[in-house]
Amino acid sequence: MLEINLTLEDKPQQAKVYKGRSILTRRDGDDFVIMMQHKMFKLNKYLSEIYDFCDGKASVAEIIKKVAEKHDLGQEQQAEIKKFIKTLCQMGILKI
Repeated sequence: MLEINLTLEDKPQQAKVYKGRSILTRRDGDDFVIMMQHKMFKLNKYLSEIYDFCDGKASVAEIIKKVAEKHDLGQEQQAEIKKFIKTLCQMGILKI
């Protein structure tokens, strides 16, 4: 995985290409399916919501705030959102 130093000011966005190959995405009900390099990832409704907010316009802090307010999340859960975004960046699914 890529080494990423993600800050709260970064504005992640969905990547379209990884290592020269297209990243394919599709909705499956409330879930999101992401296909890249012979791998498939399925994001549940909650994780799909976070992924949707990664549009290159909202900062990590803004994404965390939106999701935390909607779902009444505590500090520990908010930290998990940042870790999830960082993991997607490291995998090449999101880019900064």
